[in-house]
Amino acid sequence: MWSPIVACACRATHDRSSQRVDVMYLQLDEEQTLIRQSAREFLAQAFPSERARAARLDPRGIDDALWRQMADLGWMGLVVPERYGGAGASFLDLAVLLEEIGYACLTGPFFSTAVTGALSLLYAADEPQRQLLLPLLARGGLKLALALDIQRAGFDPSTVSVLAKDSAGAQRLYGAALFVADAAAADILLCPAIREVDGALTLYRVAPGASGVTLSAMPTIGGAHHYAVELTNVEATAADTLGQSTETAGGLQRAISEAAVAKCAEMVGGAQRVLDTAVAYAREREQFGRPIGSFQAIQHHCVNMLMDLECARWISYKAAAAIDRGALEPSLVAKAKVCCNEAYRRIVRLGHQVMGGIGYCEEHEMPLYFRHVRMAETAFGDVDDHLEVLAAQLLDGKSPAITEHAVKGAAS
Repeated sequence: MWSPIVACACRATHDRSSQRVDVMYLQLDEEQTLIRQSAREFLAQAFPSERARAARLDPRGIDDALWRQMADLGWMGLVVPERYGGAGASFLDLAVLLEEIGYACLTGPFFSTAVTGALSLLYAADEPQRQLLLPLLARGGLKLALALDIQRAGFDPSTVSVLAKDSAGAQRLYGAALFVADAAAADILLCPAIREVDGALTLYRVAPGASGVTLSAMPTIGGAHHYAVELTNVEATAADTLGQSTETAGGLQRAISEAAVAKCAEMVGGAQRVLDTAVAYAREREQFGRPIGSFQAIQHHCVNMLMDLECARWISYKAAAAIDRGALEPSLVAKAKVCCNEAYRRIVRLGHQVMGGIGYCEEHEMPLYFRHVRMAETAFGDVDDHLEVLAAQLLDGKSPAITEHAVKGAAS
């Protein structure tokens, strides 16, 4: 069966004299191959499908022992720059790891901490706060949750529903955020709010157990990991102010856009697991005296799954490579998310058709990935959201680079 070693990210350049098309090939290097192999082996032992089924209903997602092991492997600070105690790895390195996270259907606060949380601090927090919190995060000593509804494409400050009111030298936070992932497991909530005094977007840190904070479980098809976060007269001092500048909104926009690409990589990993499971079943399951994989209809299903998987993987790698070059554009994020959403859904559907009734039993691993695709395809915007982004680009002919409004120097 095909082995996902090589990905291709292509960018055509128009040369009037030669009509030449330049193609850049991305091959996983030795370190990335090691990340993939070690993560696959570790998660197969530490987080088998039986544990994934139990974790789905556990608000923590994973226990502290597994979290500590993941931190010891350096996963938490993979994209955190070395000057903050992280590994300073590339985004493509992170994408390779996230494929294995998706392959194992790992739940819990890893994504909300090591991806969304780390990127939000890196791009939207002030330098003193980055120096304080990112080293702790990289060591595995901090779990984060972004108190923001991320069920839409990109970030729009007008959608922030938390208001910060002046009160005796501090701020008082009022408002709510829905579908906050892993809020109950977090040590700190990263809470964007609009200051009443000047309308500026500000990023605050809030303890989930602070007075005035209410977490209400919002059960989803994916399990018990999403919450409504309500803030009522919650005090936020100057020390709790993480980011308060004209670039905070741009930093959050960049963080959420890159997190959407990261979610694409996670979806690719889940899709790979479904394909592997379906192919293994087609080789073993016999009907009419021979394996069902010998029938052309089953072969067509598997090939169609593979074609979808390759397209999704290639465009997610292209987006990850664009992040590493500092050239990620909203249109590329939208293309990647649309492609991965639709490909993953089709792969899961065909996987169910290959496996028949056994794939619908809760004891089987397939329902884990059906639930995963239903949650992942709405995170950071569904197909309709991102098609609107692409339609807007076609209408006005513009697709400004996301990095234009990012915090200067944060990515270096």
